[in-house]
Amino acid sequence: MLPDHFCKCTHCGLNFPAFGKELICPKCRRQSTLTERRLNRPILTARERGIVALVQQAKQNKEIAWLLRKTNGQPLTEGTVKVYLSAIFRKMGVMNRTELAVYADKIIAAKIAQQKAAMESSLELSAAA
Repeated sequence: MLPDHFCKCTHCGLNFPAFGKELICPKCRRQSTLTERRLNRPILTARERGIVALVQQAKQNKEIAWLLRKTNGQPLTEGTVKVYLSAIFRKMGVMNRTELAVYADKIIAAKIAQQKAAMESSLELSAAA
């Protein structure tokens, strides 16, 4: 299928083949949706937040697995909790459970503030374009 005509992208100004009333080239469209998805993504999933709360209560992996299995009814092993904790450590930028337990609330608040600032600056940039 051949394009109907060429349009000038409202974001980057490049001419691109259009199939209708498109105003944004495919490259800019893809970048903006990826950025919006990243900014709107929560820092931690609900399950990860639950694990952080249990770590703050000084629960061990085996206890966390048992408690989550009991509340959700889904099978959860100690190894699965370790995998979750590794992901949480990476996302939060901490090295161990102690740092996570002590700094979790501060780190989450700081990351939410960063996300809001990034969202506001991206909105300002899109409004200026």
